[in-house]
Amino acid sequence: MTGFAWLLLSLCIFLAGRGHDVPVTIDRIAWLQGCWRAHSPTHVIEENWMAPLGGAMLGVGRTVRRDSLAEFELIVLRERDGALAYEAHPRLAGRERDVPANLE
Repeated sequence: MTGFAWLLLSLCIFLAGRGHDVPVTIDRIAWLQGCWRAHSPTHVIEENWMAPLGGAMLGVGRTVRRDSLAEFELIVLRERDGALAYEAHPRLAGRERDVPANLE
């Protein structure tokens, strides 16, 4: 996730729970579901978010620079102790620690 997107998401999560004595649920940010895209002449950034289910939303994102995959990540937003928690699992393309398998 880009710095701007992370800042915007953090602000939204903070404001979603501000001034409330009741627990914040994932439904509060259900508007995030769907496909989001930003681009410039050299970059394309995409994020796809699943609908809230089981107290969580999952997102996957990728950044393409000059026609090559540069970054990708899995993002988890979940309810935790009456608030919303953010977990990012980023990877830089070409530096994966997982063992890739060929699908044939």
